[in-house]
Amino acid sequence: MIPAWVGKYVGSDFASHGRGPDEFDCWGLVRWVLLREYGIEAPDFGEEYEHPTDAEGIPKAIETGKAGWCRVSDAREGDVVVLNVYGKPMHCGVVVSPGFMLHTRRGVGSCVESYERPLWKPRLEGVYRHRARCN
Repeated sequence: MIPAWVGKYVGSDFASHGRGPDEFDCWGLVRWVLLREYGIEAPDFGEEYEHPTDAEGIPKAIETGKAGWCRVSDAREGDVVVLNVYGKPMHCGVVVSPGFMLHTRRGVGSCVESYERPLWKPRLEGVYRHRARCN
């Protein structure tokens, strides 16, 4: 079941380095949702990459960011899904229900999709939970 709060984020526009409230890139949306729905403050990382296809900067930012997270096998609402693009971890979304993520991408905007569907499942790098919720 998808929580009702998700609806207020669906349909937001995609924007490179978008940090809200109406335009987001994938990390900007994750960061915004984590703070507003879970009280988790995550780093910006906007200075770490030049554009949404920066195949050097984005994976470095993701790797740096993993320090505050634990990898999990039992995805639950509020976890972060990391996905490979161009063979590197370059995309993310927020788990809104096991198997489903809220994310955004160019040409689509923010939406809910299954990360288990054929487009995403082979790209799944991992699911991560903020250290404050790892107990």
